[in-house]
Amino acid sequence: MAIALRPVAKCVYVCDEVVADPSSGKISVLNLWDAIRIPATAALPYTLKKVSVFVWCRDGLGKMKTRIDIIEVDSETVVRRTKSCVLDFKRRTDSIFARYKLANCIFPRPGDYLIEVYCEGEFIDDQVIRVGFESGE
Repeated sequence: MAIALRPVAKCVYVCDEVVADPSSGKISVLNLWDAIRIPATAALPYTLKKVSVFVWCRDGLGKMKTRIDIIEVDSETVVRRTKSCVLDFKRRTDSIFARYKLANCIFPRPGDYLIEVYCEGEFIDDQVIRVGFESGE
């Protein structure tokens, strides 16, 4: 009987894009950010067309379902949840680089949001982002 061990998230990055070099396997995380600056002329709720979340996981064993939740901190409301993605750790020493792509993310109001990573329904790590108007609100 195979033992499944939940991985450890070594880092969570919010960015514009994640690309892999097909020949070397090296990963490039493009345009890291932790703030959304809404143009002063934009209306709320604000829609961000594309968000990528890069998660580096290690020390897991077996196949496990993962997901990303975006939580508005003040209301503790889930504003977005990805579909489950299965990560397959064949050995505990493996690292897995997971990329989650989210399109048309809606942020109802300025404030802090958590990008939370879950594995088999349990929280493993997060990253905070701040949403505000360019004028500094």
